[in-house]
Amino acid sequence: MIVLKGKAGKNTEEFDVIFDTGAAGFVISEEFATKQGYSEVGKSKMMSPEGKDMGEKSIVKANNVSFKNFPISTDAIVEKKDMIFSPTAIGIIGLAAYEGYI
Repeated sequence: MIVLKGKAGKNTEEFDVIFDTGAAGFVISEEFATKQGYSEVGKSKMMSPEGKDMGEKSIVKANNVSFKNFPISTDAIVEKKDMIFSPTAIGIIGLAAYEGYI
């Protein structure tokens, strides 16, 4: 598992994010979204990698996240912490979050 160290806003505390090249975008935990004050900007139907319907999920704008001083601003799907598959990570990010850079 590849783990990236990230920061949000002016906070100096780092957090872990799993980097998954096959992930469609950015998924963050409900706890992290609430802590950052992210507001819902929409809804999306989410599917598991096996094609299982996981229901409708909230979408928030993650506009203050950076990895080693490389900022990203992207939509993020909000998910329950236990779906992140790591006791320490706040989310999972894929290549799609870096659209325009790769």
